[in-house]
Amino acid sequence: MMRKARKAIFVSVVCGTLSMGCGKKKSTDTPANVVAGPGFSGVSTQMKSINSALVPQSLAFPSSFQFNKESEPASFSSGNPCQGYNLFTCQPVLLRLYLSLNKQMGAQILTALDEINTHLASVADGATGTVTDNGQTISYTKTNNANFSILVKTAAAVPFIFVSYANSAFKMQINIAAMPSDSSGGPSQGVMEIFGTYTDNNNWNVTTQMIGMDCQDNDVGAPANIRVQVAKANGLWKGKAYQYNPRWLGSNTCSTAPSDTTAASIFTDFVADDAAAKASVYIMPRTVIDMSTISNYALNKLVTNFPAVFGGQSADLSAFPNPFCNPTSTMAATWNSTCVGSSSPVADADFDPSVNWLTPVQFAALAVTMPTTL
Repeated sequence: MMRKARKAIFVSVVCGTLSMGCGKKKSTDTPANVVAGPGFSGVSTQMKSINSALVPQSLAFPSSFQFNKESEPASFSSGNPCQGYNLFTCQPVLLRLYLSLNKQMGAQILTALDEINTHLASVADGATGTVTDNGQTISYTKTNNANFSILVKTAAAVPFIFVSYANSAFKMQINIAAMPSDSSGGPSQGVMEIFGTYTDNNNWNVTTQMIGMDCQDNDVGAPANIRVQVAKANGLWKGKAYQYNPRWLGSNTCSTAPSDTTAASIFTDFVADDAAAKASVYIMPRTVIDMSTISNYALNKLVTNFPAVFGGQSADLSAFPNPFCNPTSTMAATWNSTCVGSSSPVADADFDPSVNWLTPVQFAALAVTMPTTL
């Protein structure tokens, strides 16, 4: 249900592509065409604040959960986070995984930003220019430390990293196809993107997404698009997680053309604080265009919504109506529960309105294009 995360993606690739020598002593030399100034540290400061508060305790993996050396839960090493669980019991694990991937991507992007800041350590306000290093180019335009853009191109002049920062709004994109290949079996195309706005440590929103990934033979049913959006305000975390799986239903190979009968959109709506998280899960055909009907696609209605795949099954799914509650102290879901008794703020809170969702049609067609110039 979820493709295994690529390992150390940003650290290894960004450092190698930009020849920044991550983890090594940083050079104090300033390229001749970079002038004195305060650099590009503003966006790093805000993103560090967001990332430190991105995951409430209720959505963190418990300390007893075993992690492997690559900082992923050990049970995910096979690429299947639901191994040992069924679709329903796995939901708390998946919800934590969405936030874990979000935090990992944010942490690695921060590493990339810190290295860019080092490479362009002194850029004056109002400066525009390009730094060339081993064939790669880093172009920048800067109004001040809170308003700037950076575009990195590979030696083949392919856009690789784009960063923009305008006061409280930030965006960073990375071109997956420009990355060196590795043995992780991860995607070879698409764009990783993180964007959002920041007011202070308790009021922010951030969206992380990987869009346009290619099919992998060892995980045919994995998503082509993944999106996780999280906002914190009034002491609560609210978010929505999206997956578009072109070949999720039936027996498919990567040569199977995605169709309305093979594709599914898996959406998760959640509200959380440090004590508990409540969530509603929906699996929809990619043809859905009206989110006012989203309640018709809860997990307990799988047989009705996907008769071609599940119609012959006699399992009674009536025990799994939305929402489910998952307190901090357990990895188990209590279905048809608003978290009354675990967290009054969570129990009393509404999910964001359904109009704030992308529809499955919109999400399946979503594309992210990187700029070629600043």
